[in-house]
Amino acid sequence: MFGFLKIKKHESKGFKYKPRFYDAEKEALKAKAKAINSSEEISETDTEKEFVKIRIKEELQHAKTNARRDMRGLWKGGNLRLISIIIILVLISYFILHRFLPAFIQYLFPEG
Repeated sequence: MFGFLKIKKHESKGFKYKPRFYDAEKEALKAKAKAINSSEEISETDTEKEFVKIRIKEELQHAKTNARRDMRGLWKGGNLRLISIIIILVLISYFILHRFLPAFIQYLFPEG
């Protein structure tokens, strides 16, 4: 009879944190800087300099691979091929019009 008055205990579900963003490169850089710090006693400014050097080196490597991939993408995607075909067609059209247009105009307008 008193079952409907029974109050349920609130159970904690716990805290389950799931990060939505994880920067693996940043963590790797921090690990490298920590390894440099632990191996040798270096001042904090030197550590920051090493950190910047490592970051610049990795950014240059990424830029190099991205440049190669972008150039391959131009040929693979056909963009460069399309541009070259358009240029060839424009040149052919120019030469045809330059050669035959005066004769065609004379044919259409014999008095002019």
